[in-house]
Amino acid sequence: MATVVELVHPKDLKIDASLKDAPRWDKDDPRFLSLKASIREAGILSPLFVDFENRILEGRHRWWAAVDLQLQQIPILRIPQERIHTVVVASLLNRRHYTQGQLAYLVQPHMESAFEEARRRMLSGVKETSAHSVRRVEKRVDEWAEEIGVSVRLLQQARQVHELFKDLEPRDISSDNGRESETDVSFKEFFEPRILREAEPHSLGDVLTAIKTIVALETAAKNGRAHTGGEFKTQHWQVVRSGLAQFAPEQLKPLTDYHAKMVKELKAQAKRNKAEGVKAEPKPTKAPKKPAKK
Repeated sequence: MATVVELVHPKDLKIDASLKDAPRWDKDDPRFLSLKASIREAGILSPLFVDFENRILEGRHRWWAAVDLQLQQIPILRIPQERIHTVVVASLLNRRHYTQGQLAYLVQPHMESAFEEARRRMLSGVKETSAHSVRRVEKRVDEWAEEIGVSVRLLQQARQVHELFKDLEPRDISSDNGRESETDVSFKEFFEPRILREAEPHSLGDVLTAIKTIVALETAAKNGRAHTGGEFKTQHWQVVRSGLAQFAPEQLKPLTDYHAKMVKELKAQAKRNKAEGVKAEPKPTKAPKKPAKK
């Protein structure tokens, strides 16, 4: 890793795309105000990690504080291309205010690249000279997961979520018992902010179950099946069971309460539909089979 500290103007830097959506402190957050006060008094003591295209890999809050304070110069260290993912992962691992699900979601896209970087350095005989916080990403996945308090299962869930987010089809999506809804958005546009928000974030298991349910509903509608049919109920229950299998026992109680409320709402809606004369779409009739030729 480069060890020469440079001084640059904060306006010459920008946040790396992989960190733009990571949770950040609000400007009136006591932690951010404390950081600003420290920088105002003593300056930035730890250089920001920046790649050779001036993208910030570590040190976002120090950069925001420097911009707010209108500093003219801040210290940076340049990170070579072959170490970028390693540094990003190490930076995320040091953010202990993230939930386990948020940490797994943010780290997972960089894991394979970080391990590949470590493998190439080992094969080329490059000596490791960086801090321990960077070196630790070169452990096995299970060791690393145990050290940062994130289960391997959560990392697997994060990978599944990222795969599902590749579906960019715009949809009308609602969650949280219908209290939050958006129109014409992709899965990622809708769910990612809810995974990463500070107050009551969505768990990865919740997101997986929600997306699989939406896809199951769409598949049923596309195939012309009534949503009350036995085949659909079986398919929906399979989706729910696969989602529930990913939760710890203490997480199931609030889910039970949530689904109890949902059952009450469904029964109330059924009464309203009956009063309004709403009927299920008729199943398509099959053409009679032609008699076999003798």
